[in-house]
Amino acid sequence: MYGNIADTPRREDMPVSLENPYAIDKFASERYAMFYEKIYGIPTVAVRFFNVCGPRQKAQGKSAGVCAIILDCLLNDKEFKLNGDGKQIRDYMYVTDAVDATLMLLKDPKISGEIFNVASGKSVSLIDLIAAFEKITGKKLKIIHNKGLKFDTKNSLADITKLEKTGFLPKYTFESGLRQYVKEEKRRLGYN
Repeated sequence: MYGNIADTPRREDMPVSLENPYAIDKFASERYAMFYEKIYGIPTVAVRFFNVCGPRQKAQGKSAGVCAIILDCLLNDKEFKLNGDGKQIRDYMYVTDAVDATLMLLKDPKISGEIFNVASGKSVSLIDLIAAFEKITGKKLKIIHNKGLKFDTKNSLADITKLEKTGFLPKYTFESGLRQYVKEEKRRLGYN
């Protein structure tokens, strides 16, 4: 939602950048929820997820997540299409932490009407994400290099100061979250 604004990390009070259909949809959904709170008094908290990784994430299709795509390529000896130079920065959070943060926010009536970034607050390049998956799986990813996507966001890092002030602390680090993800997916898919 924040697009390619120069400032990073992104705070909740920064302007949004509606440069692609995904960002437009996320922003519109957030605004509708806030509208319902104002008009009908329905308690609402808006959460802005960054890159959530975890079991059962789709590896194919328009809603596929990069973590799922990389893991699918590694486990099934497929080629990974790397768009751009791989220096794109993202903020990854394990799904259990994202769910825990969301549930905690929903239980606090004092924060109704607020917006929160739900992320780790740590930056990881795509190259480093690939290296971490390779280390965990013990496999080398076959990479095909493509030009960068026209509307791709170069850097996406959350400022999670507001979330931290609620007392939320993630249980997983970047690496421990990826390890848990790989373990769960291998078990679920029948890999040993």
